[in-house]
Amino acid sequence: MANDLRICIATKINLESLPSFSTTPGISDQSDSLSEILKDLGDSMIPSRAHAIVQLGKRFARKDPLVVSNVELLQKIVMDNLTHNDSYVFLAAIRCLGENDLE
Repeated sequence: MANDLRICIATKINLESLPSFSTTPGISDQSDSLSEILKDLGDSMIPSRAHAIVQLGKRFARKDPLVVSNVELLQKIVMDNLTHNDSYVFLAAIRCLGENDLE
C-alpha cells in the first residue's frame, strides 16, 4: 500500500513536471495519451496500472518524442513497479524496460 501511495504521488508530480504539450500544434493527442498513461500508472486497479506500463513500453519501442524527452522520469516510474507484488504489474515493467533501448 505504501508503494502504491508513493507511485501515486510520483505520478502526480511527474504529470506536473512534464511540459505543457496541449498548446503545441500536432501533438496534443499524443500528450493526452501520455497524460492518461501517467494517470493510470498511479491507479489502484492492477489491470489499469499494468496496461499503462504496456502502453508506455510501446512508446519506448517507437521512440515517441514525448517519452524520449522525459525518459529518466518515466524509467523511474517503471522501475518503481518492478517491486510490485502482482506478477502482472512487475512483468509488464520488465517488458517495458526491455523495450527501452534509448541510450
